[in-house]
Amino acid sequence: MTIPQPDSIPEALSTRDRLIATAADMLMQQSYGAVSVDDICKAADIKKGTFYHYFPSKTDLALAAYAWKWSMFESVLDKCFQRDVTPLERLNRYASAAYTYQRYNFEAEGKLCGCPHTSAAQEMGTQDERIREKIKEIYDLHAAYFDGCLADMAEHADLAPEQRRELAGEMLSFSSGVMCQAKVMNDPEVIRQQMLTGLYRLAGAGQTAPSIEFDKTIWINEASQCGVK
Repeated sequence: MTIPQPDSIPEALSTRDRLIATAADMLMQQSYGAVSVDDICKAADIKKGTFYHYFPSKTDLALAAYAWKWSMFESVLDKCFQRDVTPLERLNRYASAAYTYQRYNFEAEGKLCGCPHTSAAQEMGTQDERIREKIKEIYDLHAAYFDGCLADMAEHADLAPEQRRELAGEMLSFSSGVMCQAKVMNDPEVIRQQMLTGLYRLAGAGQTAPSIEFDKTIWINEASQCGVK
């Protein structure tokens, strides 16, 4: 069994969705500032005039692209954080999915792109308020998975909801930081070495974190099955 390219663009997309999927991949592999409307139209094989029929500006397309990428990640997070497995197993799956995705793209592209939403926030967070708000919305949705995981841990049964949300935010901050460091080092092994150990520590797990596995199965078909939002 081989894993499909996580960032592959599904066939038979509408013109609008092809623009979104193309932009999502280009923004992840490069940056907002480095990618122009002309670049996206050329890669999607769409005329520039057609672009403006669907999107008033590059920012509007970027917002749709970030949502599209999140929809793919969200499908995988739903698998990772299924309630029928233990909280620690959910963290194991999460770390494995993050490592697998980044390592696979690293092997395909020759570089580690990191989290597209964190990269967008770092680049555009002080320049475009709509992009900052979109990334904040995605961050809040992402942190909610950690919140639910913590709620099911006996170690945190006495935490008030606001305290649990704060701890979930710390876990997301740590995860994002590991992704950033892996991007700087251009090495997916940083994720394998640090991600799960740190999440276990923050979650107060009373045991040593297991080794992260390169697990292809969790990504199978996600790129083609996720909806464009």
